[in-house]
Amino acid sequence: MDGRSAQDDTLGYRAGKFIQRNKIVVGAAAIVAVLLVVTTIVAVYSASVTERQRQLIALEAEKSRRSSISWSRCLMQRTRKFRKDAN
Repeated sequence: MDGRSAQDDTLGYRAGKFIQRNKIVVGAAAIVAVLLVVTTIVAVYSASVTERQRQLIALEAEKSRRSSISWSRCLMQRTRKFRKDAN
């Protein structure tokens, strides 16, 4: 023998050799994969914040509508009472 030992042809060995031979491509692919994951997380978080804000706006709009109806009724009752008292 000449001092070299043969390594088993495993998936890990082949993957390691591929990475060694294609460092730039593998690095670029890893960066793209990380960016996709981060972008997805940010998009999901943003969507949840937007949905929460939409719910709060709808709640405030309903409160405002109810308050407006209440004030309208109050003013109508006072106007009727004032007109009755004026007659």
